[in-house]
Amino acid sequence: MSLNPLTLGALVADAAAMGLHWIYDQQQIARVAPHEPEFRQPSLAHYDNVKGYYAHPTRRSGDQSQYGEQVLVMHRSLVDGAYDHAAYARAFHNHFGYGGAYVGYIDRATRESLNNAIGVEDLTTAKGSDDVQLPAIAKLPPLVAAMLDAPDKAFFAAVDSAVAVTNENETSREYGRIAAAMMRAAGRGASAEEVVAAGRAQAGSEAAALIDEAAGMTGTSSNPVAEHFGMACYLTSGLPVVVHNILLSQSFAEAVRRNIYAGGDTCGRAILLGAVMGALHGEGTETGIPQKWVGYLTADLSG
Repeated sequence: MSLNPLTLGALVADAAAMGLHWIYDQQQIARVAPHEPEFRQPSLAHYDNVKGYYAHPTRRSGDQSQYGEQVLVMHRSLVDGAYDHAAYARAFHNHFGYGGAYVGYIDRATRESLNNAIGVEDLTTAKGSDDVQLPAIAKLPPLVAAMLDAPDKAFFAAVDSAVAVTNENETSREYGRIAAAMMRAAGRGASAEEVVAAGRAQAGSEAAALIDEAAGMTGTSSNPVAEHFGMACYLTSGLPVVVHNILLSQSFAEAVRRNIYAGGDTCGRAILLGAVMGALHGEGTETGIPQKWVGYLTADLSG
């Protein structure tokens, strides 16, 4: 199964950010990696005496964070290239759950979703976490790629279904639809401005205000924008920071580097950012996903 630029872009952006994930000191990131912050080997020394969380001590450069692992699980769960809730729910719980293949950091949404499934015989009925953080949208790029031409009703029903496996609440559903609409627009050949408009069309008043505010800040660099909206894992912080980056950056590599230098939950933001920028710019072009970066990935992308 070949990778659509939405999926490939998400995986590359996530792996690129993983080495400096969850450092909340932007100056520290600039000191550690003044020129090429991507694909750094995680090191405890990078987190000494700064605000941050060293979550990936067993990971190596080119590995995925737990966000990228969600992308891979969705990609591998597609049945003949199509989304199926039961197949995805089982794949998610089997991969991340006790005795599963995944060994690494477990975020709150995943942990609570796994705990909710304890004693549940039919994993397809297990409830997701009441959590409003970025794991909600991490699984979406392969689903969107598989359903680019689906009618709106079927498309958004599938998005809601996938989001609910880890995040069962209205905020997560709303932001899942916003993120999915942005990815779908990019996958259909829209411009950066059209991508943002497609997401805004799915937003309620509060989310729309955040999108509008971010879109109006393109005269400001990424770091203060991230500080303004918040560098943590919340959907309400991550999405406007990504919107700003999409509108400001002229290439995939530029966007990924801006994201890393902005600090905080870089991997959480990387999924939406990488998917959109990958679709906007393609792979191997002057502004697209660098083929050298694809070569750094350690995951088996064969299917």
